[in-house]
Amino acid sequence: MSCKHLKISLLTQHDEIALATPLFQGEHVTIWPRPVQRPIPYWGAAISAASFTRYGQLGWPILTFPANQPPELLKAQLDTYRRVYHECGHDPARMRIALTMFTYVAEDADEAHATFERGMAHYFGFLHRITTDAEVVQHHGYDSIPTTARLSGSPEQVIARLRSLIDDFAVSDIVNITQFRGYLTHEQVVRSIRLFAERVMPAFPLTIASR
Repeated sequence: MSCKHLKISLLTQHDEIALATPLFQGEHVTIWPRPVQRPIPYWGAAISAASFTRYGQLGWPILTFPANQPPELLKAQLDTYRRVYHECGHDPARMRIALTMFTYVAEDADEAHATFERGMAHYFGFLHRITTDAEVVQHHGYDSIPTTARLSGSPEQVIARLRSLIDDFAVSDIVNITQFRGYLTHEQVVRSIRLFAERVMPAFPLTIASR
């Protein structure tokens, strides 16, 4: 197995970069706004089977998008990433795996679940309409509502669900999608984010320093 590393030439004198890739070539390229983190952290969007192997070779942290992916398939893909990551000699302490979760939190659990399901039907119904012939295909949205990537309920239920996800998949990071293509109002989105920050996050003390 080849453990390949992405090479980017940095020109540090004026915070400029020079790079040559199959898609883009440039010299004296500047980034604006200036990144706070140095070096800039790379995350790989891991969806295909090959991407889990590729990012394990590179030693990049990964951002997964499980949606309705069967849990056993996601576990197998994460096992592949971890195996390749270790075989390529990358620092285990720097391994990070993020789950992308569709998230809606409310004080009332029934309201949270119902709002989540309506929002997801709206979201995935839109995706269906723009990727298929809507006049020919009759779409029933419920079977597209995420299961593996679902995070809905009261704060207490969301805490329990997160603990289960961490135990099952040994992930280090959670990325929340909280706005379902315009279905939720601004007030609903802010309330959900606030409940997550104030009632859910304190149950999970930070153990990974920002980098």
